[in-house]
Amino acid sequence: EYWGRRPALSRVMIEQMWFVPGPWGDTYRQEVEALLGQMATALEFAKHRGELSPDANVKLAAEGIYAFYLMSLIRALAAPDFDAEELLERTMAYIDELYLGIGVDDG
Repeated sequence: EYWGRRPALSRVMIEQMWFVPGPWGDTYRQEVEALLGQMATALEFAKHRGELSPDANVKLAAEGIYAFYLMSLIRALAAPDFDAEELLERTMAYIDELYLGIGVDDG
C-alpha cells in the first residue's frame, strides 16, 4: 500500500531509483543489498529445513523474487488505479512459478 498512497510520485521513484548518483543512490543500493541478504538468509533456513532443493542457489533465488516484486510493482503502477491486492497476488504467482518450476521431472 505504500506505493499506492501517491502513485504519481511512486512512478517517478521507480523510474529513477536505480540511477540516482552519489550518496543517496549508494544508500538505496546498500539497502537493496541488505534486503537481498535477509531474503537469502530466510531461503537458506528453508533449504536447511528441507523445503528447498539442497542445490538451490538462495542468493539467485532472492534476486529473482525481488525482480518479480519489482515487475509486479511496475505493472501495478502502470494501471490506471493502483491495486495493492493485485500486486501481492501477481508477486505470489511469480514466486509459485519459481518454487514449483517450469521444467518437467524426467524421474
